[in-house]
Amino acid sequence: MADDRTCFSCCCSSIFSLGLAALFLWLSLRPSKPTFYIESFYVPALNKTASNDGQRRNTTMEFELLLKNRNKDSGIFYDQLNLTIYHGGDLSHPVANLSIPAFRQGKKKKAHRREAVAAAGVPWEAARREAAAGGGTVFRVGVATLLRYRIVFWKTRRYGMSVAGNVTVNASGLKSTEDGVKLSSSSPTLLCGLSRVGVVVLVVAGIFVNLFFSF
Repeated sequence: MADDRTCFSCCCSSIFSLGLAALFLWLSLRPSKPTFYIESFYVPALNKTASNDGQRRNTTMEFELLLKNRNKDSGIFYDQLNLTIYHGGDLSHPVANLSIPAFRQGKKKKAHRREAVAAAGVPWEAARREAAAGGGTVFRVGVATLLRYRIVFWKTRRYGMSVAGNVTVNASGLKSTEDGVKLSSSSPTLLCGLSRVGVVVLVVAGIFVNLFFSF
């Protein structure tokens, strides 16, 4: 009976050790999501120092999107990036839409995408008054895409990613802050269906089970 208990304890200990090693290996290889920033943003129609009426009637929005891959072991394959821009607090009617073609990003690399898109539906006079008042007028930029990671010699399945952020534009038609505006996700990060706390709880529970059968 004692031998059976010892054998069972050894089996449980071995299985747990192998599982724990696999978990830590998976965590070490698990890639981090890329980060998105709006580095520059210019709206000529809001530039009060524009030299002519034609420039002030230019409803094009010019911006630079920065994507940072922080992973030292994983490249990223992006599907088409879909950008949506809103004005003010109205998130039901976008004022501009743009698609950026798919591309690949290397390990620990940055990618810059400089784009221009025509806006429609912006209340320009109200936006100019807001910009001139000193607080600036706000545009919300959203980016949605599907991406895959290349880890060593294989590619992961596609993961959905959706981020957004507010860009404040001043009376010169420029982004009011020098620093890039980080786009963030409103949904919590999940770890294979479990939160990080849940994974820790499972590991700690496994350790207690292993100690129980060791005695």
